[in-house]
Amino acid sequence: MTIEETFLLNRELSGEYVVDMHMHSMRISIFITGEFTQVLAHFKHMGVSAGIVSDLNEYENPCDNNGRVKILVEENKDLLLGAVYINPNRTKTAAEMEKELDTCAASGAFTCIKLHPFNNGRQVDDPVYYPVYGRARSLGYPILVHTWGCEEIRKIETVAQKFPEVNFIAGHCGGELDASMLASEIAARLDNLYLDYTCSFAYANLLEYLVKKAGAQKILFGSDAAMTSFDSSLGKVVFADISDKDKRDILGLNAKRLFPLLARSPD
Repeated sequence: MTIEETFLLNRELSGEYVVDMHMHSMRISIFITGEFTQVLAHFKHMGVSAGIVSDLNEYENPCDNNGRVKILVEENKDLLLGAVYINPNRTKTAAEMEKELDTCAASGAFTCIKLHPFNNGRQVDDPVYYPVYGRARSLGYPILVHTWGCEEIRKIETVAQKFPEVNFIAGHCGGELDASMLASEIAARLDNLYLDYTCSFAYANLLEYLVKKAGAQKILFGSDAAMTSFDSSLGKVVFADISDKDKRDILGLNAKRLFPLLARSPD
């Protein structure tokens, strides 16, 4: 049976390798968020293999945010890994940012870095982030960057070109339709730029377009849970008009190749 047929029959994907690489454990007032424990229970029911989670509370020191993620991961070692959140407005020096990255890496609970330039008021090409990119290179960590709009896609293109040994992931694939289309063109050209299909809007045929332009191996599945619906995000891949091979790459195999700790995990 195809992935679509299996899902319609079983209402879950326990036979597939599925990684949700864009999750958040914190509450945000503009979203209707449930308890994260409920999200985890649902993940297990749906057959999710792993999730990568961050805590982006803007008003706290990232050390506290990452500390909560570390505890969450330790409590759910069978399911979760963390994304180290760096906010240059809170960890203000290169030494502070590098120390936080090294501390998180040493814990064994983290597998990538998360940046949110919009929240921080500092675009991704701001030199303040350069120490993060340098440490990501030595740690082998991909960097998930929140992007929204063509301008931010152009800026992540700039840093991806400047730091070719670091893998960058365009969060939300740029969010807006024209930005997603632009991102796919750039990802097709740059070996180290990937597309995060955590889109807030269900643009018709977008995934099919991204696969055609950038290739399925440059696309990663994410849901933005607990802020947005995991089920609707999963459905956009399961029911897309693409091959099962492409679906498997997007749903989890690309993540396994890209994220260091997933690469060492069993299927």
